[in-house]
Amino acid sequence: ESTSSSQQTEVATVNDVKALKPYVEINEDGTLSLNAEEALANGAKEQAVEALQGHFGILNEEIKNGEISVAEDLTIIGGEKEFATHYCSRGINSYSEFWWGYQRKACDCESNRIANDLNTAAAGGGMVTGAAAIASVALAAIFPPAVPIANLIGGGAAFDGSYWWLVASRITANNNGRGVIMDMTYALFFDITPQ
Repeated sequence: ESTSSSQQTEVATVNDVKALKPYVEINEDGTLSLNAEEALANGAKEQAVEALQGHFGILNEEIKNGEISVAEDLTIIGGEKEFATHYCSRGINSYSEFWWGYQRKACDCESNRIANDLNTAAAGGGMVTGAAAIASVALAAIFPPAVPIANLIGGGAAFDGSYWWLVASRITANNNGRGVIMDMTYALFFDITPQ
């Protein structure tokens, strides 16, 4: 078995999606596209390519509607929103959209709340009908109310309660009293680091 075929069947990570940047193109109308054929030929993971293509479907709708635009360096203009949930001096709360996915910064208090809510969603998985319903509850815990989480659910509806328990445990492990930074792709591959 060749390494390239096994690479394409492994689970992708946030870094696998971010590694696709050289294959991203800005079209004449300002929308984004991915040279998937070239990326795969150079060893990109198929899941990462599929995740990014799904994300571009959402971004391109926002671009066409004039909600966001993309700079030459792929920075999303109009995709960052700070919000206040309550006073917390230990970290910041914001939500940002990137060409590769989404980033949620959560202060210490929000990190604890999110981890607790995710554990509750994971534990209640047997009572909720299906992984998509669990994903809906879990994503509502992570992202602020203004974020259209239905866009994300399509990318990761197959994840069950154990996935959300893992996300909660990574939030708890990385929250050193200053909150966390959660990078998440359209397909819900995640990376969590301390603020």
